[in-house]
Amino acid sequence: MAFDSRRGVVVLFAGSGGEGSLDDTWEWNGQVWDQRVVENHPSPRYGHAMAYDNARGVTVLFGGINNDGTPLGDTWEWDGEAWIARSDEGPPRRYYHAIAYDAARGESVLFGGTSGGRVLYDDTWVWTGGTWQQRSVQSHPSPRALHAMAFDNTLGVTVLFGGAHFYEDPERKGDTWEWNGIVWTRRCDNCQPDVSSPSRRAYHALAFSSSREAPILFGGFDDNGRNRETWAWSGNRDVWTRVNSDGPSSRYHHAMADDSARQVVVLFGGTADGAQRHGDTWEYFPDCNCNGSRDDEDIQNGTSDDRNANGIPDECEPCEFVERFKVKTKENRGRCKIRASVLTTLPKGTQLTFCFEGDGDCGCRTITINDRGRAKHTCVALVPGEHRVFIWECPEDLYRMVTCSPQP
Repeated sequence: MAFDSRRGVVVLFAGSGGEGSLDDTWEWNGQVWDQRVVENHPSPRYGHAMAYDNARGVTVLFGGINNDGTPLGDTWEWDGEAWIARSDEGPPRRYYHAIAYDAARGESVLFGGTSGGRVLYDDTWVWTGGTWQQRSVQSHPSPRALHAMAFDNTLGVTVLFGGAHFYEDPERKGDTWEWNGIVWTRRCDNCQPDVSSPSRRAYHALAFSSSREAPILFGGFDDNGRNRETWAWSGNRDVWTRVNSDGPSSRYHHAMADDSARQVVVLFGGTADGAQRHGDTWEYFPDCNCNGSRDDEDIQNGTSDDRNANGIPDECEPCEFVERFKVKTKENRGRCKIRASVLTTLPKGTQLTFCFEGDGDCGCRTITINDRGRAKHTCVALVPGEHRVFIWECPEDLYRMVTCSPQP
């Protein structure tokens, strides 16, 4: 799926149905799905990728695999009225790749995928409407398929997470990368799966949330099977944050797109197991107080106050409820430990993020408030020197500085 910002609709094409690949085109306007029946269109397929080219006002589609198991290498564009075949030259035929539109540079970026067998790709290509161009970069994500990408409009980079390398152990990936138009940079090296980043997974979906101003990840298939987790990526903090939200059931192979006009991320379909497929439509929006309406609407209609004018209701900002934040060090046998603890008025189960700067081992860690409003975390084996400890969700002036000088 991709969001056509010119016409204000989410565009969906094809996929795998109960009896094989499809070739239908649908559009979601926030109320109903409308099937667009056109004579000329791409052949039936699944495993393809799409992105909306905002500069030229067209949805770009590349590749996929047909019912015969043959990988495809064609490029098509949808202008809202017709599908136009653009090119059969460019990236080698493939499926299970990912595409995102780089709004900062006006080009669609493609990475990875597979052509079947033992062939996996680690190449980067860009499309501006004329010809595909391969970008030669020294450092890049490893060969993979079934990963997900989204363009971060706030930071101006394309974010990639996860995927799978079918023939090596571990099969699934849990790494985060960013593409700035020139180089790939690996991020979140100190993140721990399931704690400060999503678990290793494939078949997930990633879309930039205009309302949250961050890429949002949902679902996928990890070492424990299907899941229904929602995560948000913050590139300026180099940390993933698990989002507390009820939502779609566990699934993989679904699609997501950000409806920036209505400030919601739209999700459709997916697989529950090898045979059952979902046909439901969901929309994600920030609702931190869980009252069923968007945070910005609560502020606009007076339901919630926003004294610091940051777009977050006052009752949802954790730092409004931090009563005590302590950081202590303990040194023994050449090792240093930093223990951070917090006392809040937050309800049990609320999650915060402790960040330890100045050490390569700890980074940021997600902690959960207990039934007494408390939480703590200890970072061990820290390097000597000064360390800044802060709560990620709080203002920058709420931090503690401690010094580690372990003696042998």
